Amino acid sequence: MQCAVIEISRHCAGLKGANSSEFDLHTPHPVIYLLEEWVDRHQIIQRRSSDTPKGGTMRLGLYPCRLEEGSLAFQAYSKKLIAERHRHRYEFNNAYLDILRKVGWNSVAFLRTRSWWRSSN
Repeated sequence: MQCAVIEISRHCAGLKGANSSEFDLHTPHPVIYLLEEWVDRHQIIQRRSSDTPKGGTMRLGLYPCRLEEGSLAFQAYSKKLIAERHRHRYEFNNAYLDILRKVGWNSVAFLRTRSWWRSSN
């Protein structure tokens, strides 16, 4: 999903230099960026930046995820709310959501606890 977002950003939305901050810290359009705050399994807010060590900083576990009706994901699960596993540090940057939707990107899964998009059709 992350590389697809980068490609759509560059070639459909015209965001020259769009990238993930994992690949290019100085990208003018960080459409994928480092997750800097999350709640761990003990319900403690954790914070990291690109300057802090990454060990033990992956967001893990099941998260509630709302699927958009009519999407392939909704058809596959046959329900609106699912629990999805996560194991990563980088997320879609919601600052670009409207721009990408205007060029036809169809994001279909939304985590309820935060504004994190997880999938695309």
